[in-house]
Amino acid sequence: MRVAPLALALLLALSVPVPAQTASSDLRIVELLPDPDAAAGQREFVEILNAGNATVDLAGWKLRDAPTASGSSNTFTFPTWRLAPGERVVVWGGGAADAYGPAWSNSAVWNNAGDGATLLSPVGASVDWVGYGSTTPPADRAGAPVQAKPDKGRSLALDAGLWATGSPTPGLATGGVGAPLTLQVANAPPTVVFASVPVSARPGAAFEVALAAADPNGAADLASWSLQVDGVPTSSGNGAPPSSVSLLMPQNRTILRLTATVTDVGGLVATSQASVQSRWSDLELSFPPSGLGLADLMPGATITSQAPFRLHNAASAPRLALLDLGSLRGPAVVELAGRVEVGLVRGNATEWVPYRGPLTPLGILPAGSDLDLLLRIHAPDALPAGRYGASLAVVA
Repeated sequence: MRVAPLALALLLALSVPVPAQTASSDLRIVELLPDPDAAAGQREFVEILNAGNATVDLAGWKLRDAPTASGSSNTFTFPTWRLAPGERVVVWGGGAADAYGPAWSNSAVWNNAGDGATLLSPVGASVDWVGYGSTTPPADRAGAPVQAKPDKGRSLALDAGLWATGSPTPGLATGGVGAPLTLQVANAPPTVVFASVPVSARPGAAFEVALAAADPNGAADLASWSLQVDGVPTSSGNGAPPSSVSLLMPQNRTILRLTATVTDVGGLVATSQASVQSRWSDLELSFPPSGLGLADLMPGATITSQAPFRLHNAASAPRLALLDLGSLRGPAVVELAGRVEVGLVRGNATEWVPYRGPLTPLGILPAGSDLDLLLRIHAPDALPAGRYGASLAVVA
């Protein structure tokens, strides 16, 4: 007894160029279903196998049935369809194309009583032929055997060099079982954020903004980026944006509105916006776009900012930086003096100093230097629930 192998057909169209070669003797008609059982969901088909070692582009190849007494016949011309070694393609007699192969426009092609299928190369040469029932072999196949007509719902299949009837197996080796696999390839949209942007900049001074872009399909999927200032493109390029872009604060503006845009190769677009105020100050303050990363404040608990904010001395001389937090205001008003610690981040070390009230000294910043800061807030035990807010200012 022969054990039928179990096979699952997985057919995916890949957009990878493959050298097309014409190896006509390697293509074979291997299965034909002329009289389908519509009640079982069957439809007519012919299956072709590439038995060679080279990929064949089937564009221009033809499949033809036996001509009538008047000489007319049905002919199907393949579109571009690459058939790799060992792969099969199914030509359906009607209906829609699918993962297994294309379809004729005819709703029915093959005569139930007898017919013949001829595979023709692009130049019209007969490459293979199979006939059944009452058909007569063509002149170039004189003497070729004609197979017995298969019963309704049964196909003719080439198995180990011999034709036999059995259950149809479109797209599969004889005896295999499987089903077409339909896949939806989704192009996930990219993302872009201002990884760092100053709160303000001095009129006429240059400042840096940091951009961060990503794509779930990989960095190679990022096609282009651009940065607009007040709606006017100022910087752009291909691929991912650079880590930082230098901009200039005009003398006559009070605020600049920035828009970063990235586009992926599929045409999906992501944008992010930020603003920079024009302010004549020796100190510049930059916040991460995600905020300070403060968790919810619970009565009696302590929270610490997860992301630092940066203080920059833009002056040409050292400056003493002073911090003013004001009050925490919401359902209640909480004075922050004595309830906040400021973390002075220097390298891998953080020095925590208490906030003692308005204009608490943070230390002297050398000219052109930066200082990263964190906040640690201690909540009173009886703090009423609700939304709270406070101002944060640094002066020199």
